[in-house]
Amino acid sequence: MKKLLSLLTVVSFSISTVTSTVSCMPKQPSTTKTSPLKIGLDIDKSQTIDTTSDPKNHFGFTNYFIVGDSLSDVNGLTTYVKDKFVVNTNLDQFIDFNLTLGGAYGFEDENGVYNSAFSNGKTTGYLLSEKLNFGGMRASNKYSKLVNSKEGYGKNYSVGGATAGKTPDLTTGLVINDFSTEEQARALVKQQKIGSNDLVFFEIGGNDMFSLIQNQDSENEKALVEYMNESIKSIRATLFTLLNNGIKNILFMGPPIMDIVPRYLNREEKQDIVDLGKEYEIKINKVVNEVKSYYPDSLFYTSLYEGENDFPTIIKGYGEYIDKEIENEYNSTSPFAETNVVEINGNTTFTFNELKAIDYKKYIDELKESSTFEKTKLNVTLKAQPSNVNQWNDLTERDQIMKSYFFTDVVHPTKFVHEYVSEIIKEMVLREFK
Repeated sequence: MKKLLSLLTVVSFSISTVTSTVSCMPKQPSTTKTSPLKIGLDIDKSQTIDTTSDPKNHFGFTNYFIVGDSLSDVNGLTTYVKDKFVVNTNLDQFIDFNLTLGGAYGFEDENGVYNSAFSNGKTTGYLLSEKLNFGGMRASNKYSKLVNSKEGYGKNYSVGGATAGKTPDLTTGLVINDFSTEEQARALVKQQKIGSNDLVFFEIGGNDMFSLIQNQDSENEKALVEYMNESIKSIRATLFTLLNNGIKNILFMGPPIMDIVPRYLNREEKQDIVDLGKEYEIKINKVVNEVKSYYPDSLFYTSLYEGENDFPTIIKGYGEYIDKEIENEYNSTSPFAETNVVEINGNTTFTFNELKAIDYKKYIDELKESSTFEKTKLNVTLKAQPSNVNQWNDLTERDQIMKSYFFTDVVHPTKFVHEYVSEIIKEMVLREFK
């Protein structure tokens, strides 16, 4: 049983930290040369569940869904891990497994229920659901099982670590390829009956950019070019899959300019990643223009790389937004949390490097040969920790301290930034999709 715990711990933590470790090179493109209007039409929709609502109560929209990564994830990664690696492998017969995000991650909702997120509160896309009167959102993925038809599936398909492009790497692919944005879109279409005026918030590109930068830094030009092309093809496939199956409104948000993200803050040469981001942005815009030639009124693209809502503008705007509400100096680029650790069953703590050293392939082989298990609990918590880990007594106190920070960690914004951006996104949605 101890070996099983080690196996699931490593798998879970590897998934949780995929945004920091993934380096992708595709094996094959996501789409063929068939007509773009045929993309996604092969999906079996015979078992879809209808959860559409009266548009009069939701600013004209009949339903709302999210496709994306950790910037939209609320219980997405933790649900996916349990659904794929525990429930769908029948390991839940032997183990009571739960993965949670804690420390500077996660929050309690109005009902006192704890939710895992790569922020200390609700994410932008999740907040938009509430602002459009659809209420809170449950997570869903291709492995999710229907509890009852009245409740339906969750409507937030975003998963922390998600990319547009897929990877042929056996270990990484086992984790992330099942929740690429194209796979998310296909799961959505397979599970949800599309209404007459549904809205999708689609945000992606950050993790793809991290992979591109890593390939660039390793001077692997072939991998860089191939992955960029694969990523763009997958974005194209995601958009056409949704629109070809009846989605009427998509707000698409791309990745930010990377030179001011804390992960690259101390990088000596930044122009190369700025230029790389520009190339990616140009290719995204070409896809957007192609899609709009078929669906001129159904897609709106907002760029975090450039334009009126680019990342520097958002960072500056948030600083002005909270200027009178904070006592300390505004930390626009310094992350609140500096390290990640894994806590197992509330006591044993590992760093990522310690977990990477575990030979979990050996445990997989032994697990296949084993036939007897004693059901036990395995609670794995991925924590984002600041240097002073004991500086708050409860989540309210933690959140007040974090209010002066833009970034929770080296990549993800704090809850207050999400709240600020959600207002911008709501205005954008109501303006563009009248």
